[in-house]
Amino acid sequence: MELILVREGSINVNFGVKELTVHAPSVIILPPCRLHGGYAGENGAMFQTVMFDVATYFNNTPASEAFLHPITAAKVDFEFFSDHE
Repeated sequence: MELILVREGSINVNFGVKELTVHAPSVIILPPCRLHGGYAGENGAMFQTVMFDVATYFNNTPASEAFLHPITAAKVDFEFFSDHE
């Protein structure tokens, strides 16, 4: 899984055939094992990225079963949207 915090400017992010422009201050949440790309917007960008393995947080709780396991099994489809457009 990947989290990108757009701190300044904007980033153009590609998810397959869809492209979004994400402006600061925003967070981009990317599911694991999904092809994506991006580049700085017209006026540049400053961002921070955190990447982690969701499976690290598995445990024997109902929340883990309900939410984390489906993410790693690619059974959850993430909605791509921006509130800036």
